[in-house]
Amino acid sequence: MRRRQDFIKELGELCLDALYQLEDCDYEFEDGYLETASCGSHLTFRSAEVNVNYWYGSGKESVEVEIYKDDGSIFLDNLADAVQKYCNENIDFQLMRDYFYEQAEEDNEDEWQRNGFRDAQDYYSWRYG
Repeated sequence: MRRRQDFIKELGELCLDALYQLEDCDYEFEDGYLETASCGSHLTFRSAEVNVNYWYGSGKESVEVEIYKDDGSIFLDNLADAVQKYCNENIDFQLMRDYFYEQAEEDNEDEWQRNGFRDAQDYYSWRYG
């Protein structure tokens, strides 16, 4: 039984690490508030293929895990449920939301704000050499 828990923890930590890489993310803001967000990753663990996704919407958030073996022909639902439970109990949801707020700020910055120019001359010098 202990070995099973260690296996679930190891796979769960790999899933969380993959999510924290924040690749393949999408989000929507309305009136300065995060409306929806999602982030996902695909990884290989031993002989299994793992899909892990983070979802936020309507003030709720969760992690979903799917685990397949034999080139996707067998879904390991019991293992996926256990790893998903581990991820939902151990993910830093605040860190995930903070990322989307920071990303939205960066996306809305213009070139001047993004590069921190001190004045117009500094910008023109950078822009035109």
